[in-house]
Amino acid sequence: MPNSLRTAAPRVDQATLTNLLQSFDWRATPLGAIETWPIAMRSIVDMMLAVPVAIATLWGRQGVLIYNAGYSTIAGSRHPALFGRPILEAWPEIADFNQAILDQVFAGQSLTYEKHALMLQRNGRTEQAWFDLSYSPIVDQQGEILGVMALVVEITSQVLAEQQRYRAEERYQLALDAGLLIGTWDWDIVDDRCIVDPRFAEYFSLDPVLASQGVSVSTMFESIHPDDRPSIAHLIESAIHNGQSYQAEYRVRHRDGGYRWVEASGFCIFENEQPQRFPGVLIDITERKRREDALAHSEARLRAIFDTLPVGLVFAETPTGRITDGNAHVERILLHPVLPSPATDAYGEWIAYDEHNQLVPIHEYPLAIAVQTGQVSERDFHYQRGDGSRAWIKVIGGPVRDLDNTITGGLITIIDIDREKRTEKQLQALNNDLEGLVAQRTRERDRIWLVSQDLLGIADPDGNWLSINPAWQRTLGWDDADILGRTSTWLEHPDDHERTQQEIAKLARGIPTSSFENRFRDRDGKYHWLSWTAVLDNKYLYCVARDITSEKQRQAEIEVMQTQLRQSQKMEAIGQLTGGIAHDFNNILTSILGGLDLLQRRINAGRFDTIERYITSAVKSAKRAAALTQRLLAFSRQQALDVQPINVNNLIQSLDDLLQRSLGEQIQVETTLGNDVWRVQTDANQLENALLNLAINARDAMPYGGTLRIATSNINTQQASQQQLDPADYVLIEVADTGTGMSTEIVERAFDPFFTTKPLGQGTGLGLSMIYGFIKQIGGHIQIDSQLEQGTNIKLYLPRDESGIDPNFAAESAQSRSIEGATILVVEDDEAVRMVLIDVLGELGYYTLESYDATSALAIFAQNIPIDLVITDIGLPKTDGYDLSLQIRQRSPNLPILLVSGYTDRAAVRSGELEPHMELLSKPFEITDLANKIHDLLQQSH
Repeated sequence: MPNSLRTAAPRVDQATLTNLLQSFDWRATPLGAIETWPIAMRSIVDMMLAVPVAIATLWGRQGVLIYNAGYSTIAGSRHPALFGRPILEAWPEIADFNQAILDQVFAGQSLTYEKHALMLQRNGRTEQAWFDLSYSPIVDQQGEILGVMALVVEITSQVLAEQQRYRAEERYQLALDAGLLIGTWDWDIVDDRCIVDPRFAEYFSLDPVLASQGVSVSTMFESIHPDDRPSIAHLIESAIHNGQSYQAEYRVRHRDGGYRWVEASGFCIFENEQPQRFPGVLIDITERKRREDALAHSEARLRAIFDTLPVGLVFAETPTGRITDGNAHVERILLHPVLPSPATDAYGEWIAYDEHNQLVPIHEYPLAIAVQTGQVSERDFHYQRGDGSRAWIKVIGGPVRDLDNTITGGLITIIDIDREKRTEKQLQALNNDLEGLVAQRTRERDRIWLVSQDLLGIADPDGNWLSINPAWQRTLGWDDADILGRTSTWLEHPDDHERTQQEIAKLARGIPTSSFENRFRDRDGKYHWLSWTAVLDNKYLYCVARDITSEKQRQAEIEVMQTQLRQSQKMEAIGQLTGGIAHDFNNILTSILGGLDLLQRRINAGRFDTIERYITSAVKSAKRAAALTQRLLAFSRQQALDVQPINVNNLIQSLDDLLQRSLGEQIQVETTLGNDVWRVQTDANQLENALLNLAINARDAMPYGGTLRIATSNINTQQASQQQLDPADYVLIEVADTGTGMSTEIVERAFDPFFTTKPLGQGTGLGLSMIYGFIKQIGGHIQIDSQLEQGTNIKLYLPRDESGIDPNFAAESAQSRSIEGATILVVEDDEAVRMVLIDVLGELGYYTLESYDATSALAIFAQNIPIDLVITDIGLPKTDGYDLSLQIRQRSPNLPILLVSGYTDRAAVRSGELEPHMELLSKPFEITDLANKIHDLLQQSH
């Protein structure tokens, strides 16, 4: 636990020290009999003994040592021998240091040391210890220095912890390049045989050869930490019996003999409702566990500091004002617990009176003001404590904000000022001695000025400093000689200079400053973040600055952690995507390979009666693979789109019959098409697929029938901005149903790839993600409004077409057409695809030339061979097909070119960007589509 300002568990209490003070033979010391001590000296000694924080006083030029119970803990076994002795005799090992302190403080200086290391003899050994030390002169009423007051805070354990943490961070840096994924396993449940890869075997201390052949689960369990085995066995059993996914964190004995933390994820595969296999992956999370332990330790340390501060602190949440936390000191001040607490309007035991003995309303409490208005306020209360007595307290309240400056709660500081209030009352009774009263108040202000940890200063309207308090030197290392008579421009960070000058100019006009932040350079060249509060009064600027450097550092650390969390979520999505792709493609490939294998067997056997169904099955599976590819491309926004100006009302009307047949008689389809709806720039086929997907989803959400409503309308730029869309004109298509609806959690994941709520085998989970990718690719937006049992409304915002081209949905019937005798150059780097294209074109009656890249294609053109049309793949090596087409156009400006696209970054040459006599055809395609494209291009060029 950190030592800063902590109330240590002293070996002696206050009463023991008081008795020691009274019984000590002071006549044998330079201080003389206790009865002869000055009143100021007696008051300070009494005050010191009552304070739990470690304080020592050094009296006279010899520094006779008198200390309290907190200091006795620091003295250790040398207490009480130190008590009443001159400081140089009490601590001979640091005599030079203490002599320098006496000389400087008796010369009128105040001194502060942070993390100061000293070698001390205590508790029977020599040890190095670290302290935060503060020394200030003790003066009497005539201003004469009587001695030195020392505030001593031992921070040895904190420093040692920081050193240990630094060494741990060094070790962590060395391990950053290590991979996290350990390996995979596949457990055959029936035969109890688990096959793992070599890295997995190394982590489980298994023989790699045996592990690759398969070992029993019981053998693997021998490497799991004994304390973790029961829970892991329970999780595996639950996954098998309940069909749940399996995820667990546990320790395994590595081949090096040590235990390492791992995370295991897997699932059970069933056949005929019986568990068969249990595959999974293993990830090393040892470093993450270590970081989590370090974070817990850090939180515990911060909590310890929070509980040991010598002021009361209370936190409350917004908007209710419910108190969520408070430290131990606040209960010592109020004499009643603060947790749990009701809302702001009913604090219950919180009863306070103002200076006129009037009950203070709850809404005037600084905590209530901070939570409800976000304002900082301060007020003194005559508070009714838990034992029925009253005591004066000072309450300072302010808002707690998050990184977005949103108020998340309130914080109040409660200070026991009862003694100060009583003293003030006594001083008021002495109003006959006005000079003494003024002097006393001046001394109190001076003491606040001297002991304040905040930077206090007075400046003229131009920003020239006239007076500063000692906190400037303690915080920044600059003293009066460095600061006074100058502005602070030379201390400011260059990036803050202009803002700071603007703020000073506002102050000079009488506009107060609150929470203004900038950076000042300290004597060591480091910059400190400061938060300023300042006012102009009687032609002077009165300024207070708080050092918030540590708070800024904590904010930066939080931002780093959030970035790491977002990266982790991205990796999780990628894993989900790849797993879904592998699952669907394995099913498709099984159908294709199985059908082709049977087809080959039937042909070899001379059996041709059933081969047609195997061919049909393979073609059907290939089309399923093509559809899945298009969905993936749509999701990644990489599909090739044939973007044209489209009239959405005409398109929806053309789908009416298809929708009625697809949805069935139980679903009523209503269309509400807006008047004068703008044209949109989109791919008509992809938009039709998107609407059919949404309609089928709506049908599945209405198993007992219902209504599907499709509506269109125009959304202008102003309306788009109001709906938090990019400012532009859109056409809105709404697809709404009266089905079961979706929960908030499902809506948030609806666009995730392979996420589906349908039973296994009834949905790929790519429908909405494909629609999302398609809409984003054309520059549009998509939104979902849904509530359970209240239906779903999906809104598609399509960008308005500004081209002025009339839409045309009339498509020629798809049929194979050709213009015989034409010569076509085929440029394709994939030999299998090139062979198929050449054969197909030959079947259609065309002459063909072939090339595998752009260089060989240009070489053919260099031979001046007559060519009527070029078919080129976009994804060629080195020079891609689109660049090749541009080079060909330089030779033959009107030559028809057909671009073929599968997956490529240029895929994406949109139809609207193609030159005349250029067309785009997406892979995979049917022969009919290829023939029609070639026919149209050849006709256009003649």
